[in-house]
Formats: sequence, structure tokens, C-alpha cells
Amino acid sequence: MSNNNKPAISSTPAYNEQNYTWYTSLEGNFFKEDTIKGTSAADSMDTVTIPFLVPEGQRAVILAFLNVDDWGTLTVTDKATGTKQLEIRLTPDVEPAGPRGGHTEWSKMDHTMLQAGQFDITVTHQNTTYPAEYDPRYNVSKCRFTLSATTLPDHDSHAVTTSFKGKYRQPDSKFELEFTINLKSTCSGAPLEQRTFSEPEIVSFTPTEKVMVNSDGKVHKIVVKAVNAHLMGEPIYDEATQTCAQKVALSWTIQSWDPMAPDYTEQGIEQTFDSSVLTPGWATLYCDK
Repeated sequence: MSNNNKPAISSTPAYNEQNYTWYTSLEGNFFKEDTIKGTSAADSMDTVTIPFLVPEGQRAVILAFLNVDDWGTLTVTDKATGTKQLEIRLTPDVEPAGPRGGHTEWSKMDHTMLQAGQFDITVTHQNTTYPAEYDPRYNVSKCRFTLSATTLPDHDSHAVTTSFKGKYRQPDSKFELEFTINLKSTCSGAPLEQRTFSEPEIVSFTPTEKVMVNSDGKVHKIVVKAVNAHLMGEPIYDEATQTCAQKVALSWTIQSWDPMAPDYTEQGIEQTFDSSVLTPGWATLYCDK
């Protein structure tokens, strides 16, 4: 029987930096049996440590799998802090040993998200030595591990804001109210060219009213009663400026009192207008981080 206790490792490397490599996939296999003499603890797989890199400006979703006979661990440790980011334990403290001192073949899968940085993937394995009353020829030493990694942009979805100047002018008196509409939306955490925006929310609009009293004592008044907003079309990605933009259409409801208007009433006249009557005819949300 060979004394080589190293696993066969296959991988798909994508990028290397300071001896740490970004792998999109890793797989290790170790297997030993001896139908004549059997196997023991001496036939455990050697501990494996693989330097792993998450490139700058990225995050990685890591899916790890460990399969052993008898015991094993798989950990992903942050090189800078020494903290474990992921740990799979197939050990006696998780499930107790059987009568032969080991465990039947078993598996576990786990996942985590890693920020940009350097990490060490460490896999340990322990084969048991059978007690004397059991035949070691039936003792198999086995360890298999896999890891897959998918990168994401190094940011989460986040709030974006913008503003728009609304306006209303009484047709007869030319009395005018100009007001600022502040709105917000959520920009998704997808790659920049694939980002989307949530339906915008109105944060505020000010001022909400304006009053003017003529020399003859007549009162002109404009009140902004409500403002609404909705997305216009699809987001626009500008590769040159590395921004994603989204047009937003707005509308506002006005209550107006104009004593010079032929249809003037003490209750005022309610009207609704939209941003298309102004230039530009929309507000714009921007996402660039």
C-alpha cells in the first residue's frame, strides 16, 4: 500500500495574486483501502491548506461540501484576522463514534459570503484504527471535498435620492408657486449594467402653499395637495460614465384660488399636472457605486 496520503486536487483557477488564487471551483479526492492488511489512522489524508483569493471590488458566495469516512473538517479562515468564515465539522463531538471507533461515510454542505481578501481553505481528515476484535480489511479511508465560488459586486442594494422642481402658474393672474419635490428609491446590488430601481417614494415637497393679497384685497392662493411618482421605462446604463440612470415621471395635484379667473369659487379649483409640461419632463435617479 502506498504511503502517499495526499488527495488528488482538481481546480479551475481564474486569477492569482501574491500566491493566493481565485478559484471558481475546487475538488479534492482521497481514498485508501487494503483488502489484505486493512487501513488504520496512519492512512488518514494529509491536512490540506489552499490559499484562496476574493478579488478586490468583489464578494464571493462560497458553497462548500465535505464527505468523509471517518472524520474530517473543512474551514475557511480570513488570513488578515484569523477568524473562521465557514466551518464544516464531521467529528466525534458532532456525532459519537460507533463500536469500531469511527463513523460510517457521511457528508455535510454549507455556504457563506466572503468580502474581498485572502483566505485559507483547510481540510483535515482522520481515519480510525479498528479495535483488535474487528477486521481492518473492511476499514476504508476516504475524504472528498468540493468548493464552488461565485463573485458578486462589492456592494449591496442601497438608497438613492433626487429632486425635481415642480411649478404651477395661475393662467389669469400669472401668480406662481415653485416647489421642490424630494424622492428616493432603492438601487439593486446587481452589476452596474444590470441594476434596477424600486418604485420611487416621495420624501417631501416644499413649500406646500403660497398666498398673495392684491392691493384691492383679493387673495390669490396655491396649495400643493399631493405628489406622485412612477418609473419611466427601463434603466439606462452609460458605460462611459459608469452610471445607471432611471427616469421618473411625476404628477402633482393643486388647489388654486384665483379671483381673476372667470370660474373662481371660494372652494378653489383642483387640478392635476405632470412633469411632462416642464423641461426636463422627468426627474432622474442615478446609481454609480
